Amino acid sequence: RYVALVGTPTPRNAHANANSRSKTTARRKDTGRGARRDPKRTTNTNTNIRELSSGIDLIRDALETAFVDLDYELLTALRSKNVHPDETTPAAHAHSAAHPPKDRNDDAPPSPPIPSESGTTATVVLITPDWIVCANAGDSRAVLYTCNNNGSATSCTPLSVDHTPDLPAERERIERANGTVTSGRRALVDGRLQMSRALGDFDFKGVSVTPHAECSLATPEWRHAAKEWKVTPFPQVVVHHRNRADGCLVVASDGIWDVFSNEECGKLIDTLAVHEGESDAGLIAEEVLDVALTKGSRDNMSICVVPFSALLNFVGKGGGVARRRKRRA
Repeated sequence: RYVALVGTPTPRNAHANANSRSKTTARRKDTGRGARRDPKRTTNTNTNIRELSSGIDLIRDALETAFVDLDYELLTALRSKNVHPDETTPAAHAHSAAHPPKDRNDDAPPSPPIPSESGTTATVVLITPDWIVCANAGDSRAVLYTCNNNGSATSCTPLSVDHTPDLPAERERIERANGTVTSGRRALVDGRLQMSRALGDFDFKGVSVTPHAECSLATPEWRHAAKEWKVTPFPQVVVHHRNRADGCLVVASDGIWDVFSNEECGKLIDTLAVHEGESDAGLIAEEVLDVALTKGSRDNMSICVVPFSALLNFVGKGGGVARRRKRRA
C-alpha cells in the first residue's frame, strides 16, 4: 500500500548525471488507516502460515521483477535518445520510427549521447498491515526503529545492506563476470564504481546504450542475465513482521548515512518527536537533512520518514522543528 522510493547519484565517482539523479527530498506524512493502526493479529495455524508465506513470496517476486524490468526500460529509453540523426542502420531507423522526437528542429545540433555510466541506487519499502518488505540495490538504506513504552527509540533494525564490492558474495559475482575489485579508501568495481548493485550503469553490464550496436534483449533473457552482471539491478529483499513496538521507518540515501550512524539518526528523530513535540514527519525529515548539512555531508540527500503508532502515541510537547529554526535564525 505504501511505497517509498529513494534514488541517489554519487557524483564523486561519476555514478550519475542529470539524466538519472533526483534531488528531491522524499517526504510522507503518516496518513491512512493501514499505517496508523496496530498490525493485525493472525492465528498461528498451518493454513495461515502457508497463506502468509505465499503472499510474501509473491511480493518478493514482484519487487525483484520490478527492479530488473525498470533497468531494462532505462536501457530502452537511453537507446531511443542516443540515435544520431545521421544514423542510417536499420536498427536506428526502427528506433527513430518507434520514438519520434517531439517538436524536432532539424537545424539544431544533435544532443550529446547519454553516457552508459549513468546510474542510480534504489530502495523500495512496501508496508502492509502485517509486513514491512524492503527491496534494495545500492547503498541507500532503510532502517526500522523500535520504541519502548514511552515512545523512545531503543533499537534499530537495518532492512537493507549497503551493496559494496568488497562484500564476499558481491566480490564473487563480480569476479565471475571477469570484473575486478580494487581496494583503497573504498572498494571499487573495475576501479571506478563503489556500488555493486544499481539501476543503469550499463557500462558495467556489457550492454551498449547505442541502439544499433546490438539487438535488443528480450525481457526474460534480461532477467536471467541480470543476476550475474558485475553490477546487477537485482535487489536484496528483507522482510519484517510488524509488531506494536515498531516506531519509525527511515529510508535515506548515502548523503545521510555518510554523517549519521543508524543509531544517531534514530536518536535525533526520538529527540524531535518525543522530547521536542514534532509530529509532522515531513518537518522531521527536513530537520535531519539540515543537521546532516551542518555535520558536513556534501553528497546528494533524499530521506523518507514514516512514523508508526508506537512513536506517534508519545509525541511530546514543545515547539518542534519550528522552534529549532527560530533559534537558528
